[in-house]
Amino acid sequence: MSFEESQQRHKSANRNDACPCGSGRKYKKCHWAEDETAIHAELKLREEAAKAALDEENAKAEAEGTSTEGTGKAAIKNRGQSMSSLAAKGRAQARPTNLPRRGAV
Repeated sequence: MSFEESQQRHKSANRNDACPCGSGRKYKKCHWAEDETAIHAELKLREEAAKAALDEENAKAEAEGTSTEGTGKAAIKNRGQSMSSLAAKGRAQARPTNLPRRGAV
């Protein structure tokens, strides 16, 4: 059975409806588990393929010396900037605002 057939049957019938195969049994007792397994397996394969393509793209970009936004050595260096250097640039306050009041501790 193909993924498309399983997906179509899964969309067309509710669990308590008669199975679209014509057996007369409820869908949940006949083909529901089989369709669920087929759909989840196909989606997992597609997810793994997309992740592999993304990893390959990142490796290619890193080999060329370019990196995607938020990754790479330069981005990691920028994340480690101190609060005082950010405060000097006007991007953050010098003192964190989430400290408790005096005597509250």
